Amino acid sequence: MAEKIFLLWNEQCLGLYKECRRHLPVLERRHRTQRIISDQTEIIDNYIQDHPDTKTAAAPKIYIPYSENEEYFYGPDDGSIDGLNKWDGLEDVTIMLTDDNYGNLRSVPEESVRDRKAGWGLYYHLDGHVGTGAYEWVSSTQLEHIWDQLTMAYDYNIRDIWVVNVGDIKPVEMELNYAMDLAYDMEKWGQPNTAETYRKEWLQAQLGGKANCPEEAAEGIASCVADFLKISTYRKAEYVKPELYSIVNYNEAQEVLDLCLKTMEKADYYYDCYFRGTDWDDAYYQIVYYQAVATANVTRDL
Repeated sequence: MAEKIFLLWNEQCLGLYKECRRHLPVLERRHRTQRIISDQTEIIDNYIQDHPDTKTAAAPKIYIPYSENEEYFYGPDDGSIDGLNKWDGLEDVTIMLTDDNYGNLRSVPEESVRDRKAGWGLYYHLDGHVGTGAYEWVSSTQLEHIWDQLTMAYDYNIRDIWVVNVGDIKPVEMELNYAMDLAYDMEKWGQPNTAETYRKEWLQAQLGGKANCPEEAAEGIASCVADFLKISTYRKAEYVKPELYSIVNYNEAQEVLDLCLKTMEKADYYYDCYFRGTDWDDAYYQIVYYQAVATANVTRDL
C-alpha cells in the first residue's frame, strides 16, 4: 500500500452524517441520500469546471455507510428494495466501510464487488465516544486485535483509504503507529505474530533505545503493557462494574485480581529499576506506568 500513500488535504466526503433518521421508511431514506449525493456531485463538478487548475479534481470522493445508514446502503434483508450499493451514482466513489466502534469490522466486500474501480476504505476506532459509552481514558485495544482486523481488511481488498478514529493521541500512540505501519508496509508487518515484536521494539525505541532500555527490560515492559491491555480486553476500564466478575464460578474474579496485581508490580519494578528520576521518567510514566496502573487499579477496586 506504500505506493498509494498521499496527503488527503481535501478529500470529498459525500452524504451527510446521520442524514436520514431511522423513523423514515428505508426507501425514503435511500431516495433522500441519493438526492443529497447527486446535488453534492453537481456542485463539485461545476466548481471543477470553473476552476480547471484546482486540486479538487484529484481528491477522492468518499461515502461512509455508518451503522445508522447501513440498512439503506445494503437494502433490507428480504431483498425487497435495492440499496445504495446498487446505485451507479457511487461508481466513482470510494466506499469506506466501518467497524462497530470497538475495532471489529462490521462487513467486508463480497467477492463480486471486491475489485470495484473506486475501491474500498476503512474507518476504524482506537477510542470512541459512542452510544453505548465512551472509552477515551487509556489505551484499550490489543495490537494482536488490530493486526487481526486490519490484515483481514487488506485480504478483502479494503486497501485504498484507511482512517483511524483517535480522540486523544497520547494514550494510543503505539496502537496508532502500528495501524499506520500496517497500512504503509503490509508485506512486513502483516506477517503472523508481528504484534509482539512491534510492541517490544516500539516501547524500547520510545524509552531511549537499547542503551537505556536493554533487551531484558524491554521484554518485561512489553509484557506489562500486554497484560494491562488484556485486562482492558476483558472489559474496558470505563465499563467495569462491581458485579462483573464472578466470585463463585471458575475462579474468575480471583484470576482477574491476580492479573491486576501482577501488572501493577511489573509497572513499579521497571519504573524503579530503570526510569524513575531519569531523563526518561516522563516517557515511561505516560506510555507504560500510568496506563497500566490506572487500568489495573480501576478493575481491582471495583
